[in-house]
Amino acid sequence: MSLLIRPTNETGLTLIFGDGAAEIALGVKGYLSCPFSGVITYAELEAKEGGDIVVDVWKAPYADYPPTVADSICGASKPNLVADWKYKDFSLIGWTTSIAKGDIFGFNVDSVSGITQCTITLSILKI
Repeated sequence: MSLLIRPTNETGLTLIFGDGAAEIALGVKGYLSCPFSGVITYAELEAKEGGDIVVDVWKAPYADYPPTVADSICGASKPNLVADWKYKDFSLIGWTTSIAKGDIFGFNVDSVSGITQCTITLSILKI
């Protein structure tokens, strides 16, 4: 077990998807709203088993729900696993990292091989 200690003004927005038995299907896995303004400081993935997955992160204001592929915030640096269990990106090159209170995030699996359950977390510094 590991413990990640965040500053008191930093929190995570986390979505767990997949049933742990069948390989995850492509497509939208869920939506989460952010109840505060902030900046994304890193993104991470953890899988139940080693494999490959690419997850696109979409963001739209509440008024434009639901976000779509046109609202991708990842640029060319989508969270991904390549024959691995875990991924963490602190650089977020090409990402749109600013968040307005009430923004809605969508999480879309672009590709997958061999993964039955995955967790994605966006660490957010509240401002």
